[in-house]
Amino acid sequence: MIARVVGFGCSWIHGDEIEHPTAEPGSKEYRVYREQNCTLGQLGKLFGKKVKVENYGIGGGSLQSTQWEFSRWCYRNDIKDDTLVVIGLTEASRMSWWNGPNKEAQKFGGRYMHNHWVYPGHPWEEFVKFYYSNSDEHRLWSINYWHAVTFFHNYCSMHNVPLFMFNVFAPPCDMEQVVNSSWNARGYMHSLQHKQKDVLAPGKHPNENGSIILAERLYDMINSAKIV
Repeated sequence: MIARVVGFGCSWIHGDEIEHPTAEPGSKEYRVYREQNCTLGQLGKLFGKKVKVENYGIGGGSLQSTQWEFSRWCYRNDIKDDTLVVIGLTEASRMSWWNGPNKEAQKFGGRYMHNHWVYPGHPWEEFVKFYYSNSDEHRLWSINYWHAVTFFHNYCSMHNVPLFMFNVFAPPCDMEQVVNSSWNARGYMHSLQHKQKDVLAPGKHPNENGSIILAERLYDMINSAKIV
């Protein structure tokens, strides 16, 4: 019996573009509305009204930042087998760096700096350009993906914690630990948008209606894989 659903990943887990119609951004009311109506929140409802949902998704997050957030959560919590861990695997080409010591951390994106976000004047601006010129390529993307999937799988297996990993974006390679590894949420939702409209917000994240549909699809995948 699942008592808690805990999610990690990028904006598709976080619930970007799920916006309260009247509450001020940054308010508790605004945050609660997003967390309840995003895909992860809707997924939790499918497991029952009493199931607690914790959302550690990060807008713009990478596989690196997902692992760091998961590690911080594991360090602070006593993980039990009634907790379902949900990992939305984002684009493997994304890279993140720790930005905590930066005195202007809030101005430049908080704890993490991501290679796919542009911050003119950032202290690391030239470093990011150097990275793109000298390190970024498809072989690294595959290594990033393999490392992340293996890390999540091994940790949860060792601690007997139910784990559901799915691809948000098309992966660089197939891995058997990922449920329906040839499928990705972004492609699925974009195909639905062409067929029935009104499932994506302007920035191409699932809206409230799309979040319900995607959650139902993920719920079916979890049951088919007999994860819980």
